[in-house]
Amino acid sequence: MSIKLSTLYILVFTISFTVNAQVNQLDLPVGWSLFGSTCVDSIDVIEGFIDISDDIEIIKDELGMSYLPSWNFNAIGSLHYSEGYQIKMLNEVLGFQLCSSVIPEDGIGQAEVDAAYALGAASVIPEDGISQFDITAAIDSVNAVWMSIPTPFSSAQGVTDMAAIYQDLSTYEGGTAHALVFGGGEVLYPGVYDVTGAASISLGTLTLDGGGDPNSVFLIRSTGAFTTGVGSTVVLTNGANARNVFWMSEVALSTAANTIMKGTLVSPAGAIALGAGTLLEGRMVTKLGALTTVTGCVITVPLGTSPIDFGLLSSFAMWTSGGAVSDAATSITLGDVGTASGALTISGSHTGFEYPAGTQ
Repeated sequence: MSIKLSTLYILVFTISFTVNAQVNQLDLPVGWSLFGSTCVDSIDVIEGFIDISDDIEIIKDELGMSYLPSWNFNAIGSLHYSEGYQIKMLNEVLGFQLCSSVIPEDGIGQAEVDAAYALGAASVIPEDGISQFDITAAIDSVNAVWMSIPTPFSSAQGVTDMAAIYQDLSTYEGGTAHALVFGGGEVLYPGVYDVTGAASISLGTLTLDGGGDPNSVFLIRSTGAFTTGVGSTVVLTNGANARNVFWMSEVALSTAANTIMKGTLVSPAGAIALGAGTLLEGRMVTKLGALTTVTGCVITVPLGTSPIDFGLLSSFAMWTSGGAVSDAATSITLGDVGTASGALTISGSHTGFEYPAGTQ
């Protein structure tokens, strides 16, 4: 587990021992808390918490990926030994056992494991002026969102980075003409697809097939508005990754209710809005226009390095250089949000930082 202090030191505690499996009993209070996995073997997060899934609102790893039981949405995958996680509980659960008991090996039993874990978490050799007091204070102060200090940010730099994003996508090489409508069981392969007019994803599924290349890029550019039909679903397969998928309209973009969307939504001069129940693994970014999410929307910023340089906006779920940003009380946003010019109104569940207009 790593705790970032105000001095920007990072302290990492590591406990090493050889066992086949371990007990990891957790006391989980209502609201946000932290836990570490001491299960030697990786365990699927859905399987691990299936007995108390109704009591959990969200689990998040250090990279911002999430498990949302109520949406059956798992971007974390598996829990891994010695890694730390954040969890937000709807109800208190005490003594929850995440993994099985220790099978002694080379004379190591559960008592030794518990003692090693307690010693590792409680004992620190001061270095560079950092003491156990500093660490304890840092742990006590964590109540909830990112385990980090905000990156220095200015609205002016956000405007500059947004302009660069649009320029890079506009001039991205390649381009194959595509009809106005996507989806309906269609499979797309990596490339740039240009649409003259208003593009849309019809009812049904659009599959983006990466062809086994995790760096495969999908860029869909339209001169008109971009929309989706109710219940439309974008599926990523064979290495395709949301961080490499981009939907760009010269005007507005919007999704209909219950859309499952992958990739970054981009506009130079239009609003971007998500319909009720939309799940977006990606971002909403625009040079000029409002950004809006409504009831039951979930936005998760994708992991990894994008082929487009997002600059300081790489951690953002929503950014507009000239418009308002708002959500609904029942929406969930995992990623930073901000505007250079306009109102910033976040009332839903938000993991990340908020940067209102004029941030320096």
